[in-house]
Amino acid sequence: SSDPMTWTCQKCPEGANCEGPITWNQVIATFGYWRVPGPLPNVFIECPFHGACLGAPNPKLQGRYYNETVAAANNRMDYAAQRLPEGCNTHFGFKQGSRLCHTCLSNHKRLGRDRCSLCPQSEQNVLLLVFAVILLIGGGVVVVWMAIKDAGNADQSEIIRKIMFNFLQVSALAAGFPLHWPKELEGLFDFQGAISTAGEHILSPDCSVQNISPAALFYGKQIGFALIPPCLIVLIYIIWKLIGIVTRVPWRERALPTTHTPKDKMVVTICVLLYFFWPTLLNQTFRLFSCRQIGTSERYLMADFEEPCYVGRHLLFVFFVGITQILLYAIGLPLLVFVFLHRHRHELKKPVVKFRYSLFFAGFRPEKYYWEVIVALRKESTVILAVFGPNMGTPMLAHVALLVFLVQILIQLVGHPYEARQIKLQILDVTSIIVCWFTMWSGFFFLGVKKEWDKKLLVLLTIVVLIINVVHMIVLVGSMIVEMCNEKKKPLQ
Repeated sequence: SSDPMTWTCQKCPEGANCEGPITWNQVIATFGYWRVPGPLPNVFIECPFHGACLGAPNPKLQGRYYNETVAAANNRMDYAAQRLPEGCNTHFGFKQGSRLCHTCLSNHKRLGRDRCSLCPQSEQNVLLLVFAVILLIGGGVVVVWMAIKDAGNADQSEIIRKIMFNFLQVSALAAGFPLHWPKELEGLFDFQGAISTAGEHILSPDCSVQNISPAALFYGKQIGFALIPPCLIVLIYIIWKLIGIVTRVPWRERALPTTHTPKDKMVVTICVLLYFFWPTLLNQTFRLFSCRQIGTSERYLMADFEEPCYVGRHLLFVFFVGITQILLYAIGLPLLVFVFLHRHRHELKKPVVKFRYSLFFAGFRPEKYYWEVIVALRKESTVILAVFGPNMGTPMLAHVALLVFLVQILIQLVGHPYEARQIKLQILDVTSIIVCWFTMWSGFFFLGVKKEWDKKLLVLLTIVVLIINVVHMIVLVGSMIVEMCNEKKKPLQ
């Protein structure tokens, strides 16, 4: 009504600032919140990354987001303490006018789940990509060489190495949980992911394909990751076939039962590389189905809040890429491993079976030959939680994640897959899951409102989480080295 005498006072929406004698069209978002477009009164939604959304002062977020330019080094501006025009924070790399201020500027790339970071110069980016490719190929060659060298041996060093990689892969997945991790912990997760799984931790093309939408880039990655396993299998087949021809070694005929043919080595290579790619394949597969409701009805892709879900090209990718990947990789690969192991469960000591598939059963008791499939389900449950969990709300997600890790600990304790004489392996494996549980538990404290004394405690908690993870990694590496030294001494005795 245009008659002020008929006006009434109404409750200010959560996330809005209503100070002063104002009407609805003068209400603005507080810092950390975004206005959902539509008729007045608007709804205001908490931004995935608080620092992306500018607005009225927000005391709850003060002391956390600063304008830290060189010019402002001695006089940092606390964004949450200022009354700024409602919009997106371009200083942090977010595109003005984007939904939930989530899209990065063209010269920025996605950092973690919701932040943006400045891309390097084009020359530097090319060098980084070349270095990443060399590192990826070199790392793959080393891992395959070690696997072929140790294949068929149930040495403790090999099993500890596998426990270490499983721990690093699961721990790195914690970065996918929206728990407002400090930068130090995000760096830890990136490091753990880079040395345990092949994927975007090492090789990211985001800065090389600028001026396309995040959704188009995401779909391109989906196609690329979907094609990795078949292309990898064909490439590995060609390489070992050529090696067999050049060295004049028969492809499958073996002079003795213990002879390892190029075909055997091809199988080992495929198993090892897919083992390292699998967590990344899972993450990419499920992210295609990860959507968020913004406002009252529309759902948008988590990878790009400008892309509507289950309509147009997203629907096509869901049917032709997403469902296919779930059937082939999320379900198919673990099932295929189980079928192979089950079919050979009475031949696990046969040289060819040990050489080809020991990656999946070495160290386990004969009746627990399938336990690596249980470990795969452990990783899969963590990926599913990280991708779909945010839809249930972050506090609920934190509790569910703790419950899932607790169930994983109980399954490992009850299942006890290792030989009785290898209790050390069981201790290392259970400890690894407990460290992941503790890391996830600590993440709950990085949520919500922080008082000044809380922030000091959270700095201490960050240091404790870092120390525990680093110490556990050192213990795993140290245990592996000790066992390798012991195994080298045995033939000399």
